[in-house]
Amino acid sequence: MIAALAWQVFRIVLGYLAAVAATTLIFVILVWLMAMVLPESGLRNALTFSLVAILVFPAVIIFAICVGIVVSWIPAIVAALLAEAAELTSWAWHVLFALVVAAASMLSFDPFWLDGFSTENAILAACLLFSSAAGGIIYWAIAGRRSGQWRRAAQQGSYGI
Repeated sequence: MIAALAWQVFRIVLGYLAAVAATTLIFVILVWLMAMVLPESGLRNALTFSLVAILVFPAVIIFAICVGIVVSWIPAIVAALLAEAAELTSWAWHVLFALVVAAASMLSFDPFWLDGFSTENAILAACLLFSSAAGGIIYWAIAGRRSGQWRRAAQQGSYGI
């Protein structure tokens, strides 16, 4: 049972890190695309600076991933525990959890984000939610589709490896 639990914890951590990294990269790409499609949105100046910073200093994207980890780890742990306890193996649950984690993370990062909601904020929110949904699917593919099954595997003597 310990081995099955340890293997699932490893999958949870790996899935979480992969989901945060993918969400960050997808978010940057989506914002870049939106800035190109909607040049009047005001995102172009900030995005140009961000892309130059990422190209010149690749550590910037690593820093962005670390910020994502710092602001999302508490809601992500709660979501993982809920999924494990209730054996939620559907991808839809993990996408929903990812959307809730993204909203909670954004509000913890900037509690006044919804005040003065502008077109730029709406575009950023849409990009964040879409990229978070993609991160939820990545988490589901690595760990979520086996949520809570470590208990059954331990009883049967198979560890799902």
